[in-house]
Amino acid sequence: MDPRLQFQQTLQNALDTYHPGWDVRHHATWEERYREAWEQNRRFNVWVDTLKRWVSGDHFPRLKKFEDFLTSVDFPLDVREELHRQFHQARMQSRRFENTPDSASTHSLMIMGQRPMSLGRPFVGREHELQVLRAMMADPTTRIVTVIGRSGIGKTALVCHVLHEIETDPSVIEDVQGLIYLTAGSDNRILEQLMSLGKPLFAADAPIHEKTQTLQQANRPLFLFLDNLEDIIDNEGNLTDPELSRFVFQALRQPSQLRLLLTSQIELAFPRDLRHLNQVVVVEKGLAEVEGIQLLRDLDPGGTCGLRDAPDELLRQAVQKVHGVPRALEVLVGILEDDRMARLDRVLADFGKWRDAQDMIQTGYRRLDTQAQWVMKALAVYRRPVRAEAIEFLLRPVMQEFLKLDLRDILQRLTRTRMVTIDRASGLISLHPIDADYAYAQLDERGPSNREVLERRAATYYEQMRIAPDFWRGAQDLEPQLAAFEHYLKAGDAEAALQQIGERGFDALLLWGHGQRVIGVRQRVVGKLGDARMEYMNLFGLAKAYQVSGQFQEAVDCFGRAMIMAAAAGDTARVRLSLVGLGDIYRNQGRYTEAVDCYLQALAASDEQDLEAEASALLGLGLIYHQMGDDESALERVRQALNLAEKDPLLQSRCTMMLGYIARNQGYYAEALVQTEQSLHLAELAQDLNGVGNSHSLLGLIHGELGHYNTAEQHLTRAVEIATKSGDLGSQCQRLSRLCSLEIDNGDTIKAHTYGTEALDIATRIGGWAGERLARWQLGRLALATGDPHTAISQLMAAAEVAREIQSNLDLQPIMTHLALAYLALGRLKEALETIETSPAYATTIHRPMGMMTQGLILMKLGDVWGAENALQEAIAAADGLLKSPPIYIRAGYIKATALAGLAVVNENEQANYLQQSQKTLERTLQNYQGAGLVAEMERWLAELQQTIGDADLLAPLWKLLRSVK
Repeated sequence: MDPRLQFQQTLQNALDTYHPGWDVRHHATWEERYREAWEQNRRFNVWVDTLKRWVSGDHFPRLKKFEDFLTSVDFPLDVREELHRQFHQARMQSRRFENTPDSASTHSLMIMGQRPMSLGRPFVGREHELQVLRAMMADPTTRIVTVIGRSGIGKTALVCHVLHEIETDPSVIEDVQGLIYLTAGSDNRILEQLMSLGKPLFAADAPIHEKTQTLQQANRPLFLFLDNLEDIIDNEGNLTDPELSRFVFQALRQPSQLRLLLTSQIELAFPRDLRHLNQVVVVEKGLAEVEGIQLLRDLDPGGTCGLRDAPDELLRQAVQKVHGVPRALEVLVGILEDDRMARLDRVLADFGKWRDAQDMIQTGYRRLDTQAQWVMKALAVYRRPVRAEAIEFLLRPVMQEFLKLDLRDILQRLTRTRMVTIDRASGLISLHPIDADYAYAQLDERGPSNREVLERRAATYYEQMRIAPDFWRGAQDLEPQLAAFEHYLKAGDAEAALQQIGERGFDALLLWGHGQRVIGVRQRVVGKLGDARMEYMNLFGLAKAYQVSGQFQEAVDCFGRAMIMAAAAGDTARVRLSLVGLGDIYRNQGRYTEAVDCYLQALAASDEQDLEAEASALLGLGLIYHQMGDDESALERVRQALNLAEKDPLLQSRCTMMLGYIARNQGYYAEALVQTEQSLHLAELAQDLNGVGNSHSLLGLIHGELGHYNTAEQHLTRAVEIATKSGDLGSQCQRLSRLCSLEIDNGDTIKAHTYGTEALDIATRIGGWAGERLARWQLGRLALATGDPHTAISQLMAAAEVAREIQSNLDLQPIMTHLALAYLALGRLKEALETIETSPAYATTIHRPMGMMTQGLILMKLGDVWGAENALQEAIAAADGLLKSPPIYIRAGYIKATALAGLAVVNENEQANYLQQSQKTLERTLQNYQGAGLVAEMERWLAELQQTIGDADLLAPLWKLLRSVK
């Protein structure tokens, strides 16, 4: 596509998204649409006028006017950067089709010297650095710009790219006299080369001092690009060429249009009076992965190296291997071009051994002495930012003479070469990853200072920094142990590595929600431990981490392997805990028969000393019995577990939360709040982040049903944050579904849809049946709320199927109730009645009123007055049980008001009495909570009643009350 057309379309898409109604294609209407902007910003007026003429084919906007446009129109940063990039491409393309020079440019542009890079070389990324450099060069007050970065990072390419834009489009910077390209070398004849290249600027017989003055006193923009300045800078940052130094600093001290562009690995030292003139662009990081992949493809246009059509994942590995350094990517392509038999994966494995790669990386080392190289090696061993004392600790036994050296001086020199970075605020010292790779490869495999010795020494450094477990408050307190783990593992000692963290450390990380981090650490030592007990204990810990993170299949595999190894070693306690872990996973998946079997096996094998396994098994059984509708057995098991957990706050928290959950389902909200708040307190006391999340989730559910919307939202949002942080996708799915339910009741269907669809996506991805049931149930409710009963039926039937599969009677009954309401909304009365009559006989106390009310509505529409009256009476009785004492279940009030209205319809003798009771009930309910979703839900129920009666005014008082809250 023509870059100009692509830019126009991108701009229009951005305007459509962020400023609807603005159209670049119909420029005749711009004046009216932009009138307000014109009045507020005259610069914007100028740009719009320019763009109008460009769209009509007369002109293309200049950079300054385009910058004004971006300033005037509010776009997100990423959109602004993309428009900026496409604008430059479009402008250059436009220039190719213009036959006459820009009227603003009265002089031809002179190009002097050889560009350090060919114009055809691919250039990718660096949008931010390009923007900064363009702005600096366009500023008439700019005198000198230094682009700093390590070798191969792309400094030269960056400057050449911007200078090429000036060459191809003089309107970027108006009236430029010329561009002079120079590359520094070791011969110290830079000024002589400059005088030779600048001949077009001088009189043929002008003496050297006049030529110098001509350059220094340029009255039109003249850019002098000096590449690879580090080759003529000493370790102190001073130019080694006195004549060039004199020329540069004299030019900066007098008014001139000469603008210096420098690239260097080492910062140039300026006299005190000139330091403020130096503007610096630092290029520290390599290309982003997506940019590096694009560069590899661009470097292989014919596909001869196998990169153009290679999978993204393979190219991503290549970019990661060389840390996105552009020159390293070019070297990689060069290796493949030179050796057509070479494979990319093998080249990557031995990348540092290839001569071209070594030549590129060694560039910075040529000027380092032995002591500086050892500092680099020390930083490469640590592989993370450290303080100076860490370097001294590591090198003290290796180099006795190191004690006599000034480490500060060495670090200053390394900083000037951009090989080392020091954070002023923290004092932490770090090494660029590609330099760290090279320096680490230089370590000896044998000898007194070999790699293993240094890794163990680094581990010892971190061991000294450990704090006692009683003082742990978060993952940051375990950082020394985690760092020591890395170094012992690199030294080949997996057992010592694992012992650094210990079971207590791993348990703490799980409690704080770092399941994925525990998985990453434990996975790395599987199969590397010489001790059989350590091996199966590590597998058991890995299984727990998988379980906490919702990766159930991996957890089942690890629990099974750990149980077999523990049984072989006679460790019955670990066997029982593995059985409990398997039971918990099967329960979460709805595989109740298998879960009960695991729990019973664990209980049969337990003894008086094994309270944890026994209590956990009892609690698991209690949860299953409650899901299946047997509350008596459930409460008995949970109380037994609570008695065993007397000295274990973690288990106590789980037990009290279960008691709170059962109390909520029975409609005992006061007790539910007490138990759940106690559960939260115990979880916080035990520093159990997952337990804290579960308690917040249940509190959110309870407060939502009591009409405390803001409190409920706070609890559920916190619960989702905890699940997201810990990587527990199963809990995240459940909590998002509860947020969806809360927003449905509150009437915010957009938020509800966002939460519900995200929950279903997660459940589908992880294969979580319980999560899928809950997500589809809420999405079915949402479809009913938005007037889409067909979608509601689809979602609710799927939810019911899952609930039956996992024997979840607890949720099946309310799912079937909503499914019956969906059929009722479509007038499919027979299916509605079959659905409500085949729902489980067991229903939780809080769900029974709505089930009976729905049955009454269906029977009324079918003409079964007697059946309808009985069902509605039962609904009222069930609702009264929930409304007896505060805090009350808010939905019960709306249900009772509707059921009383239904009785007024079917019982004409008591019509006035029932209507009066209905009106009073609704008034009290609305005083407690006026959630738009619940109000709309009752309106749908009244609408079904209205269709069965001829008197349109009968329910008018109720309609009036409902509409008064909107």
